[in-house]
Amino acid sequence: MAPEHALTQKLVTKLRRWRNRHTYARMFRLAAAGNYFQAACLAWSLGEHDLQRQYETLHRIQQAVARCTPITPSPATRRAFLYDARDRRN
Repeated sequence: MAPEHALTQKLVTKLRRWRNRHTYARMFRLAAAGNYFQAACLAWSLGEHDLQRQYETLHRIQQAVARCTPITPSPATRRAFLYDARDRRN
């Protein structure tokens, strides 16, 4: 590969990232908030396939953890359950 071609490719990448900087910022905000699915979709639309794979992997891990984590009731539900259990005991 000629050095001019590598330099041109680097310049094109910098221009593309600058032109889509708001979309990149949105993608990073989504990922920071834990919304990996939408971040992966934006990465795909920007042509960032490595980031897309990374976000998809994180999304799959997030889904697996959500499936195997027990559901914890809210404090109000827990109080109602304890009140009901105490009522039945008496």
